[in-house]
Amino acid sequence: MKTLIAYSSTYGAAADCAQQLAQRLGAETDVVDLAKAQPDPTAYDRVIIGGSIYMGQIQKSTKAYCQTYGEQLLQKPLGLYVCSGRQAEDAAKQLQEAFPAALREYALWMNTLGYRYKLQGMNFLHRFIIKKVAKVTADEDRLNSEAMDALAAAMNAG
Repeated sequence: MKTLIAYSSTYGAAADCAQQLAQRLGAETDVVDLAKAQPDPTAYDRVIIGGSIYMGQIQKSTKAYCQTYGEQLLQKPLGLYVCSGRQAEDAAKQLQEAFPAALREYALWMNTLGYRYKLQGMNFLHRFIIKKVAKVTADEDRLNSEAMDALAAAMNAG
């Protein structure tokens, strides 16, 4: 079964999740950064779309992909994820706002996969905001392996 994992990532958390998901799914999986390419999902049997949340929004390339290929995505088993450092209720709201309603309602699985803050890798403005808003003073890696397992299981079952 040929799988597409299409993602956008600012500082690497969503990209790492995409790679880890590919390992869990096995078989033939293409992992594509949506900032570099917008692959046609009709060439795949199933699709996972993900991205990270910065400044309360998912990347524009992820939104554009969902808008461009929305109808085609509704023809495939679909999984959706975001990487967000917000707590449960806020993260759920960000997840809802990240993807169009039709895709959210259709998806086999949709959830957050945790977050990672690498302060030294961030630009000055993002680092300042993360320190002030999220009260983060050191690097944090809170990617959720159990959620990745659940996404892979849902896609393998679908």
